[in-house]
Amino acid sequence: MAASTACRFTAICRQFQRTVKISLPTKPQYPSHTLVNYHSCLQGYVLLKEKNMLNTIEQEAKRKCVPMPSPERVKKVFRSMKRLDSVVKEREDALRLLQTGQEKGRPGEWRRNIFGKTFWYRFREHPVPWYMNKIYKRKRFYTPSFVAPYTRLSLEKHLKSKTRRERKEKQKQKKLQEVFSKKTAQV
Repeated sequence: MAASTACRFTAICRQFQRTVKISLPTKPQYPSHTLVNYHSCLQGYVLLKEKNMLNTIEQEAKRKCVPMPSPERVKKVFRSMKRLDSVVKEREDALRLLQTGQEKGRPGEWRRNIFGKTFWYRFREHPVPWYMNKIYKRKRFYTPSFVAPYTRLSLEKHLKSKTRRERKEKQKQKKLQEVFSKKTAQV
């Protein structure tokens, strides 16, 4: 798949160069990393075009009630797009880590609300600084001491419901096993 995509890519570039006269300057005008980003972006567009074409072929084959020619290409294009996305994401993460020191795109932290529940708080920009923001000051990111027993009770309740669900699922599987083992023994 990669070879056929690369061949198509070079063919498109040659056709583009024939139709449009390109004169490259002696010194590159753009930094080299933008050319890499441009190349990956162009590969993404080529893969997207290929995916759309394959989807059209698949729908046409369904309409005519005939098998799609070489259906494995859909999977290959999907895998290639996934790989390209992962490479672009890794590059963005590395660049963000170098520039800001943050691993995630939207940095945040685990906080507890006043009821003892732990949640992910995303940092975001506010028009007013936190120390002047009355709404932010009203929020409490700690758990008072009188909430601790209720936090424990909440955890117990969650664990009981989880075990109840698991037990129910196990019983359901056991019943299905009994029913289907009898049917296979009869045949």
